[in-house]
Amino acid sequence: MSVFFGIFRPWGGPVDHEAFDQIKTAIHKEGFDGIETHVEDKIAMGHLMLRVSPESKYDKQPLESSCGNYLLAGHFRLDYRDELGDKLGITQAELEVTPDSQLVMLAYQKWKEKFVHHLDGDWACVFFNKVTKNVFAAKDKTGISSLFYSIQSDQLIFSSDSRGILAVKKFEFTVHKSNFKKMLELGAYFIDGTTLVKQLFFIKNGSIIEFDNHLSAFEKCYWEIPFAKELVFRHFDDYVSDFNFFYSSAIKSAIRPDRRTKDDTGIFLSSGLDSSSVCFFASKEFEFHSREIHTFTSYPSHVIDDCVENNIIYNEMPIVKKYVSGIKNIIPGFYKFSNHDLSLNFNKIECGDAYNPIISKNTFWLNGMLAEARRKGVKNILTGQVGNYTVTWSGGYHFADLLFRLKLLQLIKDIKSEFTLKGRLFLDILKTVLIVPSVIFISNLYKSYKSENDISSKSLFDFMPPDHLEKSKNKITFIAYFFSNLVSQKKAREWVQKKSILFCGISWTTLSVNNGVQVVDPTADSRLIDFLNTIPNRLYFMNSSRKYIFKELMKNRIPNYILENKARKMQSFDFPLRMKYDASFKALINACPKDCPEGISFNVTKATELLDRVNAEPAKNLETQDVNILLRALSLSFFLSLKKM
Repeated sequence: MSVFFGIFRPWGGPVDHEAFDQIKTAIHKEGFDGIETHVEDKIAMGHLMLRVSPESKYDKQPLESSCGNYLLAGHFRLDYRDELGDKLGITQAELEVTPDSQLVMLAYQKWKEKFVHHLDGDWACVFFNKVTKNVFAAKDKTGISSLFYSIQSDQLIFSSDSRGILAVKKFEFTVHKSNFKKMLELGAYFIDGTTLVKQLFFIKNGSIIEFDNHLSAFEKCYWEIPFAKELVFRHFDDYVSDFNFFYSSAIKSAIRPDRRTKDDTGIFLSSGLDSSSVCFFASKEFEFHSREIHTFTSYPSHVIDDCVENNIIYNEMPIVKKYVSGIKNIIPGFYKFSNHDLSLNFNKIECGDAYNPIISKNTFWLNGMLAEARRKGVKNILTGQVGNYTVTWSGGYHFADLLFRLKLLQLIKDIKSEFTLKGRLFLDILKTVLIVPSVIFISNLYKSYKSENDISSKSLFDFMPPDHLEKSKNKITFIAYFFSNLVSQKKAREWVQKKSILFCGISWTTLSVNNGVQVVDPTADSRLIDFLNTIPNRLYFMNSSRKYIFKELMKNRIPNYILENKARKMQSFDFPLRMKYDASFKALINACPKDCPEGISFNVTKATELLDRVNAEPAKNLETQDVNILLRALSLSFFLSLKKM
């Protein structure tokens, strides 16, 4: 993933060259393909190139338009390039030597700000209009990308990496305490454009922002996750056929194999449905091009004998090995990173991101596999992380949803359909499709409530002691919380998609930049999402089977031992033992700064006690949140210590 940055100063003299150089130094990394800059009186732009596609060898940014009126910098991985080329009147021969940045420039020249409606894929960019002296910034709908900005005195600073902006030494940044408190809660992240720094913001998915020559910002949303009217087909197979078209098209458009090499693409492959289905379609496409594809699978370094249960998969390697053995153009790779020092993750690069500085239980092997990919010459890595909320949505609470919203006629109709299909006793079906899912629905809702109001991790910071009165108040408001969440499955799905797609897009961008490898998630393809969100919810849960329509799509494509595997997968399950055996981890906590900016203080004593509890009984901490709480608090402490705020 390429990196871009810049400074816009509409009045009061030239841009701050010292600040520009500090950003340039901060974002420059080994393993990229060179850095270029363009500096004028009111604008300075820079671009750190990573060439990952056949056309990118012709790319040169910052890019000036042929008319001389516009300057562009961004990172781009466009999907459906042939369609865009046709709209722009570009022949296939010309398209093969036209980089994505040039296509975007031509689109902007033709459609101005409406160019965003014609782009698909992962991208974020900034245009400078030399005539009006305005800056125009935009971000994709659902892709892996990011764009941060800050207005300091009389200058706009922007960068695709938040760490570049925070590297500017002369500007004062202050902690966004409200966001800091939110970040202490497990699973918390931001979707409103704010970060952990008050003066630093990011552009949201499907948004554009224009900054005029007074640095006034005008933000506009050009796309939102759609839940249009449901598709109505006569035959179920028609839904599956369209599903196949959109899913295979998304993967085909994402991979774009380079003719110069046989194996420049890889896949994060687990034993789950999403990555397995991505692997299936990708391997077929690569087989057509006589290319090979790498797979990257993590497996545990340690075994905890007394915690292995039949309904949980702790080690996915045997299943993945069995699966890839039947695919001839796969180059499998399995990694446990047994010698990896966990404490190495807590550094300026990993903890310096103002959007998500959290080191998780998966950080060490994600970075490890991306570094391994880079070492092998693999420039593109496919993932299917967003698939849980798009491709393999379960629809498991469809009937409970109808019950709670008093859609009784539809409920009776759909249960009758189950009765007809299965030929089982009505009471048995009622229990399977309604009673059990309703109990699970309420249980999960309560767990979600507890997670959002859990303040156990906050106790590791002395400025936020546990508030028992607040806990009592939260219990009283639980009923209101419960009913506020009794929305339709479509609304609930829309909300989780909005959060997850944004978070994954920005987080994967950071990981990509850290390792000089481009990560692509075809399960987040906007066209695919547009289609999937029009499928009737009942088709995701039919015949008492979750993910029903997906399973029909992948039947005889993915083996049944993956397709019908109901065991819960637990990645990084041996993390408590990794912490115990890593002697430097406890020293890391002791070395953590106790006094942080703005009166925030990290409680080393409590953190050490928590680590000792994990080390004493690691097996019991596999299912608890103690490890996550400790990692989250430690990450935030390091973030604060790395910033001048």
